Amino acid sequence: MKTPLRQSPQTGFTLIELMVAIGLFMLAIGGVLANYNGFHTRQKVKQAALTFKEHLRFAQSEALTGKKPTGVGDPCVAKSLDGYTVTFTSASDYVVGPVCETIASIDTKTFSFPTGISLSPVSSISFQSLNGKVNSAADVDYVISDGTTSYKITVSSSGDITDSGFVP
Repeated sequence: MKTPLRQSPQTGFTLIELMVAIGLFMLAIGGVLANYNGFHTRQKVKQAALTFKEHLRFAQSEALTGKKPTGVGDPCVAKSLDGYTVTFTSASDYVVGPVCETIASIDTKTFSFPTGISLSPVSSISFQSLNGKVNSAADVDYVISDGTTSYKITVSSSGDITDSGFVP
């Protein structure tokens, strides 16, 4: 007697199963991209803040050492050093340089925050020569922001520079 041919069970996925799997995959990719964009924004603001903090420390260290400019034609050469100042030309640009007997030196360095990032308040700060203290009676809180993410750096009247990290 002949045995009937057996059909093997069909293997594979149905169209609906494939569409559900692709939909879940796309949803996961969308979540990863959204989180990456938020992470990238936070890191951009944090890096700008830490660079600004580094420039503040540079000004403070130059004031502590009492380093004067020596360039020909610089008004600081023949005068006594008051300290180093960080002066803001806008919310996104600032200049670091020495000040001698209230006259700014021409030996300055200009810096800018990345596009879309700014600082508030736009108030200059000076570090006194040979002691590194600040010419301010109160602490100054600088907030570096891109409009949605903010990072705070505080300069105390004693010259301590600290960062509070991200703030709401």
